[in-house]
Amino acid sequence: MLVKLVKQKEKPTPVTLSIGDGAKDVAMIQAAQVGVGISGKEGQQAVNNSDFAIAQFRFLEDLLLVHGRWNYRRTAKVVLYSFYKNLALVVTLVSYVFLSGLSGTSLYEDYVLAVFNIVLFFPILITGILDRDVSREYVKANPELYNISRLNKDLDFGAVCKEFDRLHICIIFTGI
Repeated sequence: MLVKLVKQKEKPTPVTLSIGDGAKDVAMIQAAQVGVGISGKEGQQAVNNSDFAIAQFRFLEDLLLVHGRWNYRRTAKVVLYSFYKNLALVVTLVSYVFLSGLSGTSLYEDYVLAVFNIVLFFPILITGILDRDVSREYVKANPELYNISRLNKDLDFGAVCKEFDRLHICIIFTGI
């Protein structure tokens, strides 16, 4: 009931996290946006109904500060990569439409578009799996780094514009 009360009454609506280790915590874990189950003496009910499961409470710091931060950064990179990849494709298509006199002819064959997405899927897949900008020890020694994800610094409008400016400058220097 406490999690539901916080979600209803608090403005702006916060992201809630519930941590539990037994059957009595299942309702709380299910009510929160993020549920963490700790396998304990009371059985596996909390673990079975949670989003994340850890063996002991001491692993919670790593789960939240280290893995949570890495996951946020990787997700931000995947979102921006997908956006810019498709932006590059659309800009060339729109430019060609005007250069061809609005004739309706396609710049790319259908198989080229399919190969474009398949080939450009692999770099971001590898980045999404392997990317770690700082080490685990550094994150634990500097918990203020978590503010980047808490304040959504990688996906706010300023960061997207800054990244777009960098991309635009790279395009100019490569002669595209």
